[in-house]
Amino acid sequence: YVLENPVQVTDTGPRDFSQQNKLVYCGRLTEEKGVLLVAEAARDAAIPVLFVGDGPSRAAILAANPNAEVTGWLGREEVRRRIAAESLAVIAPSRWPETGPLVVAEALAAGIPAIVSDRAGAASRIRHGVNGFVTIPDRASIAAAVTQLRSDGMAEKLGANAYRLYWDNPPSLENHTRELLKIYNQMLQS
Repeated sequence: YVLENPVQVTDTGPRDFSQQNKLVYCGRLTEEKGVLLVAEAARDAAIPVLFVGDGPSRAAILAANPNAEVTGWLGREEVRRRIAAESLAVIAPSRWPETGPLVVAEALAAGIPAIVSDRAGAASRIRHGVNGFVTIPDRASIAAAVTQLRSDGMAEKLGANAYRLYWDNPPSLENHTRELLKIYNQMLQS
């Protein structure tokens, strides 16, 4: 059984993409998370990139992309503010299988598309080409997704879809509890 974690966010309405232009990565800055792929793909696609977090790959990120901004760890509200104000998309390019970061769900709720690795649990939240892109975790695939995202009106289209799909059935605590009870009932019946 798969049940997504509940996400507690406020509906801030659809967003305007006129000022947003950065890829945003949030999390530990480690190689298995794909952070160097993000730094290199952003450099290759000539798009600004923001890394929120810290870790052993910080220096390697800045060596690969001297224009990258690395903030270190920020509080939850500051992360949400920065993503809402600056991001064209959030990115979760994990090179290894892992669960999905909540930042992807929070971005979708705000009408921000996501680019995620096919190896991360966050891929289950993305409909490829509808509310974001699911890619293999390599530089060329990520750069291609970024290029497509930046094509005429694509970010706005994906962002509108992300917002609509999220709020059509949000993973609220109430919905999570209802789905969890369904799973328990199915297990008890079998």
